[in-house]
Amino acid sequence: MKSNNKVKVVMYTNEDIYKLKSDLEKYDGKCNIYFTLNPIKPENLEKFLKEGLSKGKSISDNEIEKYSLILIDLDPERKSKTSSSDYEYGEAKKLAVEMSEYFEKNGNW
Repeated sequence: MKSNNKVKVVMYTNEDIYKLKSDLEKYDGKCNIYFTLNPIKPENLEKFLKEGLSKGKSISDNEIEKYSLILIDLDPERKSKTSSSDYEYGEAKKLAVEMSEYFEKNGNW
């Protein structure tokens, strides 16, 4: 989090989701909040805090310590600004379960 050129680094685990929500609500609209799903290598975090924030730099793949979470957005092909039908939503849920099972079996996730 960055406010008035002061940087505060806060790290959360999956178990801290409610604390994260509470903390974000306190800072909403008061400062810039940056996040990544996966841990940053300590040496890269230090460098990023010193140099990256002021230059608008983002974290790159080789600066990530390990991948433990991945965000996949499942959307069917359809007109822009059109909500999913119940059928499409159900199909997306099935695909998400299949993908999760695949990663658990093959990707050591």
